[in-house]
Amino acid sequence: MGSNKSIYLYIKNSYYGIGASSAVRISSRLGFQKNMRFEKRNGQVLLGQDLKYLVDSLVVKDYCTSENLKNKVKSDIKLLIDIKSYRGMFHSLSKPVRGQRTKTNSQTRRLHKNRGY
Repeated sequence: MGSNKSIYLYIKNSYYGIGASSAVRISSRLGFQKNMRFEKRNGQVLLGQDLKYLVDSLVVKDYCTSENLKNKVKSDIKLLIDIKSYRGMFHSLSKPVRGQRTKTNSQTRRLHKNRGY
């Protein structure tokens, strides 16, 4: 953690599943403004490890991140496939799921299907 990096960017970039709005909400709950840097908080120097502990405790308690989030997404897709919904069928066929046209513009999905991604 660089001493010139903003706290908001640290929160946003350190956790999978934490985006811009969640990072702002977390930093405001901890008493930081969006543009605050690491070395300034009420005139005292805040150590990186202390901040990491504060953020970790709040994120683990209130948010679904990293492996838990990835497993939840996988299980949701598996459920769609199991109940044989339209979206589940298109997931299993490796086609675009969100209404894109497939006649000409699904090259990326076709490429990944052929390569086994």
